[in-house]
Amino acid sequence: MKRSFKIAAVVALLVAAPSWAASSMTYTIELGGDNHVADWDNGVNTPYTRAANGDQDGQIYQAGDPINWAVLVAVSGAHEDPGGFGDGLLPSGAANMVFDLELWKDGVLVDIGAATVDSNGQPTSAGWYSSINDGACRGARCIINGGPNPLLNAAYAIAYNVGGNGAQGGRVWDAPASGGPFVDFFHYPSAQGRPAASEADPGKLVGMGAGYKEFKPTSDGGQNTAGVGTTVASGACEPLGVKPVFEGQIKTTGFAGGTYTLVLKADAGNNILPGDDEWGENPITICALSPVGRFAIAPNNVVEDDITFVIDSPCEVPILQTAQSVRTHGAAGTFGIDLLSGTKIDPRSGAVKIEATFDVDVTVANATASSGTPAASAAGNKITVDVTGATAGQPLVVSFDAEDGECSTAVSLCVRLRPGDADGSSLVNIFDLVAVRNRLDQAVVAGNFMADVNADGNINIFDLVAIRNALDTGVGPCP
Repeated sequence: MKRSFKIAAVVALLVAAPSWAASSMTYTIELGGDNHVADWDNGVNTPYTRAANGDQDGQIYQAGDPINWAVLVAVSGAHEDPGGFGDGLLPSGAANMVFDLELWKDGVLVDIGAATVDSNGQPTSAGWYSSINDGACRGARCIINGGPNPLLNAAYAIAYNVGGNGAQGGRVWDAPASGGPFVDFFHYPSAQGRPAASEADPGKLVGMGAGYKEFKPTSDGGQNTAGVGTTVASGACEPLGVKPVFEGQIKTTGFAGGTYTLVLKADAGNNILPGDDEWGENPITICALSPVGRFAIAPNNVVEDDITFVIDSPCEVPILQTAQSVRTHGAAGTFGIDLLSGTKIDPRSGAVKIEATFDVDVTVANATASSGTPAASAAGNKITVDVTGATAGQPLVVSFDAEDGECSTAVSLCVRLRPGDADGSSLVNIFDLVAVRNRLDQAVVAGNFMADVNADGNINIFDLVAIRNALDTGVGPCP
């Protein structure tokens, strides 16, 4: 859906409503194109292929599929700035292109950052990534680069053929000798997690952009070529057409079924090249030989875009139903402490076992523990994480992904380990001794198992000794 906003050009006044006869810089998001990454790996610069229906809403993907996105830029309309640069003329092309992308579902930003990418450049988690700038070293491209591709969140599309040299590069920031117009300042976007210092919010790809540092045309001894986003000539400036300038991918592993919206939000720094470069009765075309400086100006309108797509999920996102810290108390049986409510204090000594059940059968991945060594397994709808060497007297946080095919749920559970705290108060004291004394020699059952602090299946003097040895120790809250 196109959305426009009017910005002030040089010395122009901002008016209330857009004027569609005025200069416009229009962004379009397309999905489903092909950046020919296999050719790239083999050292061949094949132009980006746009999908025939790439700008249509409602394309259907399966959870786990990559979403290939591309952003096109078009410049059109006679510029309106009475007495200023380029007034009444068709602009000479885009000069500065800056935008963010956001991914939304059901009115909420989708919780993704940068996708995790393995050593072969393949994404292993949901998020933003680039199949070209994938950090991998493959084929002839590795030799050409002198090492691996950079690991980034997006790429610049191979699209231009300035001077017939597109096979040497063809990106918007390549010099004419490499097929590009030499829009020589460019910036790759950040996402949460990449680069490491990124402050991007989840769901956002922030700061994609390119612009001329100083437009100096080839006619004046420079390397810059105008015409980015134009389809008709502006004076001596030849059009380069409306082409994909930026491209990248989104990995959809774990995406729930439904409709998603990819939104492009343009930055106020978007600029165009004017149709002439000086005021007066005899303006000189910006692409002609001229001794004066070249200036970029703000277009009268910047038009943003969004596009929807549908995830037809073949799986169900696992829903956590129960979670317990369980121990086997000898012949008395196995008893658990609820980790979804209550104090979450486990007063028992020994290795920790966490059991979580879900509404569907699951597998488990990426198990971690805040202390000790975790070992995770899954059977049916239950995930078990055994932790050895966990630190007593501290909250233990166990995290893992419960997976059903391409759908997954990230789970984080906390148990407060305080051996001897039989009454669950978070402090071992005289009241714990009294609680165990009052249950001495009872059979261990669901109502009193916390008094069996050594988990041997008996409530006896050995439990009192364990509590005495832990007197005046405590445990903090879960994070």
